Amino acid sequence: MLRARCLLRALRSCSTAPCPRHRPFARLSVRDALGSQNASGERVKVQGWVRSVRSQKEVLFLHVNDGSSLESLQVVADSNFDNRELTFGSSVEVLGQLVQSPSKRQNVELKAEKIEVIGNCDAKKDL
Repeated sequence: MLRARCLLRALRSCSTAPCPRHRPFARLSVRDALGSQNASGERVKVQGWVRSVRSQKEVLFLHVNDGSSLESLQVVADSNFDNRELTFGSSVEVLGQLVQSPSKRQNVELKAEKIEVIGNCDAKKDL
């Protein structure tokens, strides 16, 4: 009986609002992400096409564009992401944190937590 009361009390105190530590990702266009003035780790979702992929020792850089801007959004990811499907032209959904960029070339960049390839583009196969 005591266990049931504790469970009911816990259920009543729960809210349907998302936990602040696990806020849902806000969907942004590339234009809105690039124009963001307050990039303090906001969790966002960006969808678009890969314009370039550059892999270094421990870091993977992607440039993603969705057609809303002439500029592309730089995505910084851990090199552990499986980059075999991340090729030029592939459509992706990137979930991560929008942060200030240390580079002077762009204001913000997206630190990827998850990269999902929606549709791959094999340039050699399509010729």
